[in-house]
Amino acid sequence: MDIGQLQYLVALAREKHFTRAAKACHVTQPTLSGRIRQLEQELGVPIVEHSVGLVAVDRDPISPLVLAAFECAKAIEPRAAQFAVG
Repeated sequence: MDIGQLQYLVALAREKHFTRAAKACHVTQPTLSGRIRQLEQELGVPIVEHSVGLVAVDRDPISPLVLAAFECAKAIEPRAAQFAVG
């Protein structure tokens, strides 16, 4: 799991549509879909309920945890750069 995947999930929750979420994240729809699918596989649970055109972020208890993790990751990201190696 990385911050990009969480960012895509947050955009999808806001937009409720893969294409609009992808545009909001400045990526293609297949890229966003693939990263969301990877996140679901890593967590071992479906997060997104797929339907024609529209989506809903599952109301399973994992969803609030993922959204909270995104907020935490976003908050520490600027400070993490100082520890980058290379």
